[in-house]
Amino acid sequence: MRIFYRTYTTAKSLIYGFDHSNHINHSIKNTGLFGYDGLDKPQGLIKAAAACIQQATFIVEQVCNADSPDELRKTIKRTDTISDILCSVLDSAEFIRNVHPDSQFVDAANTVSQALNTFLSQLNTHQGLFKALHKTINHPEISKDLSEQERKVATLLLLDFEKSGIDMPLEQRKRFIELNDMILKAGQTFCENSLPSQKIVSFEDPYRTLEGTPSPILDALCRATKSNITKSRKNMKAVIPTQSEIAQIIMGSAKSELARRDLFLAINSGSREQVQVLEEMLIKRGELASLLGKKSYAHMYLADKMVETPENVETFLSTLATANRPYADEQLQLLKNAKRQKFGSDTINAWDRFYFTQYIAPMIEMNVKPFTKLHTPPLSEYFSVGTTFQGLSDIFKALYGMHLQLEDTIPGETWHSDVRKLSVVHETEGVIGTIYCDLFNRESNQIRKYENAAHFTVRCSRRIDNDEPIVHEQNWRMKNPKSEKVVTSSDGKKMCYQLPIVVLVTSFNRPEKGIPSLLSLHDIETLFHEMGHAMHSMLAQTDFQHISGTRVAIDFVEVPSIFMEYFAKSPEVLQSFGRHYKTNETVPLSLIQSSQNKQALLEALDSQNQIQMAMLDQKYHSDLANSPNFDTSNILYDISSRVNPIPVCAPSKWQIQFTHLFTYGASYYSYLWCRRWASRLYRQNFENRNMESWRLGGENLRHEVLGFGGGRDPWIGLTKLGVVYEGERDGKLISDHKDLS
Repeated sequence: MRIFYRTYTTAKSLIYGFDHSNHINHSIKNTGLFGYDGLDKPQGLIKAAAACIQQATFIVEQVCNADSPDELRKTIKRTDTISDILCSVLDSAEFIRNVHPDSQFVDAANTVSQALNTFLSQLNTHQGLFKALHKTINHPEISKDLSEQERKVATLLLLDFEKSGIDMPLEQRKRFIELNDMILKAGQTFCENSLPSQKIVSFEDPYRTLEGTPSPILDALCRATKSNITKSRKNMKAVIPTQSEIAQIIMGSAKSELARRDLFLAINSGSREQVQVLEEMLIKRGELASLLGKKSYAHMYLADKMVETPENVETFLSTLATANRPYADEQLQLLKNAKRQKFGSDTINAWDRFYFTQYIAPMIEMNVKPFTKLHTPPLSEYFSVGTTFQGLSDIFKALYGMHLQLEDTIPGETWHSDVRKLSVVHETEGVIGTIYCDLFNRESNQIRKYENAAHFTVRCSRRIDNDEPIVHEQNWRMKNPKSEKVVTSSDGKKMCYQLPIVVLVTSFNRPEKGIPSLLSLHDIETLFHEMGHAMHSMLAQTDFQHISGTRVAIDFVEVPSIFMEYFAKSPEVLQSFGRHYKTNETVPLSLIQSSQNKQALLEALDSQNQIQMAMLDQKYHSDLANSPNFDTSNILYDISSRVNPIPVCAPSKWQIQFTHLFTYGASYYSYLWCRRWASRLYRQNFENRNMESWRLGGENLRHEVLGFGGGRDPWIGLTKLGVVYEGERDGKLISDHKDLS
């Protein structure tokens, strides 16, 4: 029986287009970035920001002056329009300042970002907007006629206002603003100084004390120390920077446990001042929550999330830790066995893990069927960027009836010759959005681009045929009629929508002469993950910008991206499109399985560590922060000793490197939470099923979950799809190990 099939309708254009040079259509008049004529020069971005503030200010006045029911009915739409106007420029600027290679564009984007964020902070505390929204949603004649989307947008906006302390007494509000400023400054300082306090570790007689470390590395370390020039080999000294790749190599290769311990403790060192900055941030967050009448920062922050309360997070994490622990202990035993065989002792400390992993890899490898050929090419040679995009297109066709179509770009539309433009095309609905792909490391002579993989939203979908006329339209520079679309509703009504525009950014290796960019398993999973976000933006086309695409609760936003990871982890799916870039030979299944086994070597231990970090985040943002004895180090040691098979111990101050505490405070659980739903969706509807049978599950996923964006409580769609178990909606979150698989 055929399990997977491959389509070739767009194979030539996708594979050739990504694996060879880009094509720019010079026969068409030049445009600006993303097809916005006004963004052809850096100054255009600054003019767009000025026009944005002008237009938004006018609409704010309209909202604040509305008093009749007819005018009040326009409040939600007008407020969402303000958001769209601001985000159209601010999101573009955010992308440009992180990715654009032209320093003049980057400077303009930084200027625009600062100006618009200042304007936005004023709107977030605007009494007139708050009162108008409050009046609208509580007006009996208006409220009864609000659509589900309108009500959701209004509710979210009001919550945002309330979180800014807008209805506080004046003196209390002053303190609220002070605390926010203090938290911001402490958080920035915490992130800027999140490196180990001990910068180097010195080893005498390194060829003996660091035995096992590759000789070229030891040679280079000894040459780098000037005092070694006149010394004998035995009297030399090696200096190891704690924040270096060399330090990690030594952790995995040095035979001496004492050397590994000293290096590990240095890598995880932290000063009293660094810990104090972190604790100041956490204590001020607790005080901020108290001002809003909440027990803790976690109680305040989680109120509008899927999980709703920190008590529910605690139940989820503790049951997940219990379910995963036996698997983590099994993997710990592998490390113990390896240490016993080599040294007679089986106590695994934190500095032992990476060293003894090298000895258990061959044991795992023995469980995989041998390759059919003696000389099998590396796995990456079967997965060029173009081949992988073709695989993605095939998957999207099977799931949703849509494919990826490579488009020519117009001069000025993109920011680099590497960039490819994709249209997402549905078999009956036509084009539903645009994805720009900036996938490769920059050339060495160009300024650095954003180093991490990311999905940037440039423009969200929303309905625009019911917009009011733009004031001073001649100044508005963010119009692109070519990416607008008229759709017909089920009752025959014609409506016009602006289509979403997103950018996918990665830092894959650049193609070389005759060799396309080749992807590792990790690269493939990264690409599938980010494309999951991109497709969420394409599929969640709502009437309002504020709930469109990925504008959802933080503990739901990763569900579509993690869901796509499961396809990248399926050996059968990978084999369905993996082709050698030279011979077009299909990738051997055994090669995929072998590589995956190596990658997932200690996966349960990794998961237990992630659970520990999520628990730590919750405890740091609990009411413990209000206690005079609040001590982040003791909390770390306590949680780690209870949860982690390889616990963190004193004097480690690892928490000073946990920068997510600032950027994702009280929400680090979200990734594990999202993996639960993504895993269940995949296992229930797609795992071990013919590719031809995916469509029903894909359509259900689109119409019950993804298509709503942030416009409906995700619990409703997930319940309809049968992945919410009895009692879970009420906080009885009994976790299964499969939720991590």
